[in-house]
Amino acid sequence: LALAHSTAFSDELMERLALRADSMVPGSWFVSLTRPLPRAAARGWDLVEARRRTVSWGAATVFLHRRQEASAVPRCTRLLEDTYESQVWFNCSSCCLIGSAGICAPCAAICHADCPGVEFAAHSHFFCDCTGCKG
Repeated sequence: LALAHSTAFSDELMERLALRADSMVPGSWFVSLTRPLPRAAARGWDLVEARRRTVSWGAATVFLHRRQEASAVPRCTRLLEDTYESQVWFNCSSCCLIGSAGICAPCAAICHADCPGVEFAAHSHFFCDCTGCKG
């Protein structure tokens, strides 16, 4: 288990943490506050839950990541099942997927990996709007 109180961490520090987390064994947990692991799905992490919580300084999003088995391949949730499922999802302002339009975690990591506008949106019932679907 790794815990990162990462509210004020820089992008560079988050990337360094992600590199260290890459060596964690399958089944391990990585918990972070306010900022998820960068490119988590592409690195072999499932974003299991993201919830807003009240902490001593105010509200923060708690991200629960779990290390995938080595054979697990992230897939677009729209390709897996054609329903609204409870999941973590992201907006991509670079691709005009904002507001209620967005992308699932695998698509954020794979199809939109080079988009500078990918940001956590919510954890709710959601249908992936990615049209690239390499994920």
